[in-house]
Amino acid sequence: MKVFLALVLFALQSCLILLGASLLGMYASPFVLLVVSVLLLVLYLHTLYGNAHVTLATSAAGLGSRMVGALIGVGSIVLLYPIFNYVFNLFPDPSIASDVIPQLEALYQRNSKGLQPYFPLEQFSWHPFPVYMPLHWLPVGIGYWLHTDVRWVGVIFMALASGVWGYKTWSNNRFVLRVLAICLPALGSLLYLLLVHNDMSVSFEVIVAAYYLLLALGLYYGSLFWIVAGIIACLLSRYTLLFWLPLMAILMWRGGVRRHALIAIGTVVLAMLVLYVLPFYARNPSILADGVKYHNHCYIAFWEGMGDPDAKLVYEKGLNFAYYERAYLPGSIEERLTKARMIQAVLMLALLVLGIWLQTRWKDKMHYTHLGLGMLYAFILVFFMSSPYTFVYYYISLTMLSAVLCAAIMLHGHSRQVQN
Repeated sequence: MKVFLALVLFALQSCLILLGASLLGMYASPFVLLVVSVLLLVLYLHTLYGNAHVTLATSAAGLGSRMVGALIGVGSIVLLYPIFNYVFNLFPDPSIASDVIPQLEALYQRNSKGLQPYFPLEQFSWHPFPVYMPLHWLPVGIGYWLHTDVRWVGVIFMALASGVWGYKTWSNNRFVLRVLAICLPALGSLLYLLLVHNDMSVSFEVIVAAYYLLLALGLYYGSLFWIVAGIIACLLSRYTLLFWLPLMAILMWRGGVRRHALIAIGTVVLAMLVLYVLPFYARNPSILADGVKYHNHCYIAFWEGMGDPDAKLVYEKGLNFAYYERAYLPGSIEERLTKARMIQAVLMLALLVLGIWLQTRWKDKMHYTHLGLGMLYAFILVFFMSSPYTFVYYYISLTMLSAVLCAAIMLHGHSRQVQN
């Protein structure tokens, strides 16, 4: 029953993200999306509650056997090649419809020439200031090296991440559940390709989704290596999980693995210094402030309807609660935006407190990495739903987390377990 319910919630959440406004209307859709998403989280926590000292045993299967899982994971993404190809061909030049990929390419090209890459793009009339983090744009170089469309780099990373996911998941579970669980990230990707192909054709978010898949599998399987690698990749591509990091550090510290906590914190800090602070921020400390300023201008433009106060651009897809904040918070657009960001900050702090409280109550009932995964999902969900503006393709990272939560529910009762 739990397996069926988990799959239904996963499918419902994906459909609400991608089609919610057309199915329920832009005003009701965010409420239903929030309820469905919370139900998936509650089902995950309920399923894993009561197992504080166990993790799933990936060592139960031999190396050769686990390679089968890896091949299934990679193959599930490779099978999507024709659909990715069709989607990318919709916009052979994605710069016509979006400035996302031009920004990423400009950052890479400038850096490869030894320039400080963070300055406005002059080719667009609005002069966007690129704010993307290094592990979002540095992989673009792989596309140049392969002489191919850089968007394929994201697909390659997703295939590799799915391979790791398959490798870790190929243990003593029921065969059908194993295969289905491994294919869930590919299924989520397929839904995005089919239902919001325009968004997927002009963005580079698949690579960020791959990073979140690695972090999620690290948390589910309690792998310090993949937890640290996932945190570094996610933090240095988008800083959405920044608010979750203090909670994870606290969970690790209070979970009795203080040496691991220190290793994780030290490695993440070192990665930030080497990959961002020293090569870019130290050369121009104003880039963060300039990026925030540019983002605020964009939010104001969206909330003003891009010059048309009656435009519904900010909430027409029913992805979050921006409409209600825009409509009912007092003051000018700028003042309402400031209050909306304050609400978002308060919600992030509330989740931090909730996570600490749950760990205190459940320290003998739930493994700290499993709680960390559930709280990561909650942070990303609430962050997107409380943002002044959320593009639909942002949610593919949440969908990867949902895939792992759904897989955990499916596999938990059928997996061999070992004492930590």
